[in-house]
Amino acid sequence: MSSLPRTGLCALALERDGSAEDSFDLGSDLRASGPLHSGPTGGGPCLRDNVPTGLDRWHSYKGVSFAGVITAQFWAEFALWEELLNERDYDSIIELGTLDGGFSLYLASQAEHRGMSFRTYDVHQPARKIPGFVQIDIFAHAQEIGEHMRKHDPVIVLCDGGNKPRELRTFSRYVTASSTLVVHDWGTEMLRSDVPDNVEMVHEDFCVDLGSASRVFRVLDV
Repeated sequence: MSSLPRTGLCALALERDGSAEDSFDLGSDLRASGPLHSGPTGGGPCLRDNVPTGLDRWHSYKGVSFAGVITAQFWAEFALWEELLNERDYDSIIELGTLDGGFSLYLASQAEHRGMSFRTYDVHQPARKIPGFVQIDIFAHAQEIGEHMRKHDPVIVLCDGGNKPRELRTFSRYVTASSTLVVHDWGTEMLRSDVPDNVEMVHEDFCVDLGSASRVFRVLDV
């Protein structure tokens, strides 16, 4: 198992908008116009080196916000994603499960500043505008979403909807070994027995050390 690069968390923000974004065509993207991501920067301190002591809010407090919008994530997930995105160059970030959209804003900001596209799917529309949001039943439209993943491979996918085991089983079929799938709520909504045979877990020690509620998977190269 390779180790992740030791880098810091980007302090990024998006402009707030109180309106909700209409659903749009599945063929469209949020494509950043900024500079392309040039690869890992390296050299900076690792986020886990700065975990607070005492009351460990780094991974014990859920419901933190980004840009004022609740994320339903641990702070450790921000650190995990920063390092995963620094590890490889992806064409797109794809989120399955938007909820209120707080973590979507973080991922969209990462995509914007790295020259990637971003897409987030949910059956329910959030109360505010979320870049790249598509209102859809992901399982009823798995083929269309899978084609989008193939078009943008390598992708990094967050499985954080209402059925994480099914999300990993379904959408791991549409990506290559160059892509990454991150499954949230490990140990509660996603168990080791739920992991399909076509993927392998990577960076488990790092996730445990960080206190992350997510686990990282890659498709077996057969």
